[in-house]
Amino acid sequence: MGPSPSEKKKPRRWRLWRCIEGSENHRHVEAREEIAWLELKGFKAKIWAPRPEHKTSGHTHIVVLCTLEELCRLAGI
Repeated sequence: MGPSPSEKKKPRRWRLWRCIEGSENHRHVEAREEIAWLELKGFKAKIWAPRPEHKTSGHTHIVVLCTLEELCRLAGI
């Protein structure tokens, strides 16, 4: 999928893609799989924890570097 030539001029920002709940092991496995899937689609993705308490909150947030239009396409909107 990746960015189209017309979208290269639009701002790409880190946007929330998914919030994963569950045990620490489950979140870790799901996050690795989700990041790998997004990278196969041509996007940079990472785990996002802006504050120290996010690391122990029981949630793992995945963000993707993309335009709003790309995010909507990824989500099927």
